[in-house]
Amino acid sequence: MKIELGANCSEIEDMLSRRYNLSEPVKLMGLEFDEGSDLVAFSFEVDAEDSIQIDRNWDSSAFTTGLIEEAI
Repeated sequence: MKIELGANCSEIEDMLSRRYNLSEPVKLMGLEFDEGSDLVAFSFEVDAEDSIQIDRNWDSSAFTTGLIEEAI
């Protein structure tokens, strides 16, 4: 059985902004689903100064939990 959950783009953008206390707006630009590697990759546009604050080895579990909570 297939189900679909939705989340507003602005809420996903806000989650990233809050997580790293970014000073400029964040824009969700897209996402890709890679079934082979079991990965969903989000693409964001962020201010260059804010980008250095974002940990690329981030806690994906916390973000996923927050995203599912928003979707439900």
